[in-house]
Amino acid sequence: MVQEDDSTKPLKEGELRVQIKAVGLNFADIFAAMGLYSATPKGTFTPGLEFSGTILEVHPSAASAAAAKGTWVPRAGCEVMGVTRFGGYTTVLNVP
Repeated sequence: MVQEDDSTKPLKEGELRVQIKAVGLNFADIFAAMGLYSATPKGTFTPGLEFSGTILEVHPSAASAAAAKGTWVPRAGCEVMGVTRFGGYTTVLNVP
């Protein structure tokens, strides 16, 4: 593994930006790092399937879509947890 500085990408429509506080470590992550997991992305990738943290930023379309559906409206400062298709082992993560 190599630590890299990957500047945070701008939020896309419907995304949240989460400051990662904790991650899960499981066999899929270990197998992916060893090249033994069939679902491992090709080339360079960031492992990590599970994460928790604090919302830093919410794209306006994400908040308005949630409000229109009558579901929980994400806001900066809310604590969240989630799963992703790799990429969780980072300090900041954009998630749909």
